Amino acid sequence: MFDDIDVNSNKLGGTVAKRNEKLVKLMDGIADMKLGNYKDNTIDAFGDAYEYLMGMYASNAGKSGGEYYTPQEVSELLTKLTVVGKTEVKGI
Repeated sequence: MFDDIDVNSNKLGGTVAKRNEKLVKLMDGIADMKLGNYKDNTIDAFGDAYEYLMGMYASNAGKSGGEYYTPQEVSELLTKLTVVGKTEVKGI
């Protein structure tokens, strides 16, 4: 997913310094988010953000719900992150 990010895009700024400034603001904004300890939360902020971004990607590609897919590598990574530290998983 992040292979397509162009940190040299003029949309971020006309100079390297301006682009870096904008990227630092973005990363600082994410770092300042009060997400708390993930173990103490029942919400899945990153999962929700991923779903939202995938939906936006699909709509920009002229597709609607269910017509886009999650690449296998991403699904595998999300699965591994979900079960870290668990000894058993409830079925759906």
